[in-house]
Amino acid sequence: MKNSALSILALTGLLFASHATAGPTRYTALQPCRAINSLHGIGVAANTLLVNGEARWFNLRGRCNVPLDATGVAINVTVVGPGGGLTQHGGYLNVFDAGLVIEHPHPVLPTPETSVINWQAGQQAVANFHVVNFESGSRRVKIFAAYGGVNPVGVHVIVDVLGYFK
Repeated sequence: MKNSALSILALTGLLFASHATAGPTRYTALQPCRAINSLHGIGVAANTLLVNGEARWFNLRGRCNVPLDATGVAINVTVVGPGGGLTQHGGYLNVFDAGLVIEHPHPVLPTPETSVINWQAGQQAVANFHVVNFESGSRRVKIFAAYGGVNPVGVHVIVDVLGYFK
């Protein structure tokens, strides 16, 4: 119940703080839907670890009942250790609109500096709520991982869609 109330407050605040230039947006809640699970192969090949310094984009266009003209998406991001076990190092993820960063020949805009989720070594699963505003119109999210440790093996990422803005 505590997390539900927090999510409702966060979404209410986001409705008033929308960056959309076309006017106000409306939030539509969805039945929670797993869009990405790198451990079990949903939205990406099974057992695909996100490694330190890697940025990978995932398409949310038309997935989990998110309409093609959505201006943003409410998601829950979870980090899980290798094989579904404990994380082997501390770190963080940034999650943002993939269309804001053009990587070739060089990044036009830097990766956002605010992390969406942080974890410590030895944690099995850590989750956090986040809203991605599709300013670029790409309808894709980019997830960037950063962590330390000797020979880090990576982490799994799970993304559940909770709703969208339009």
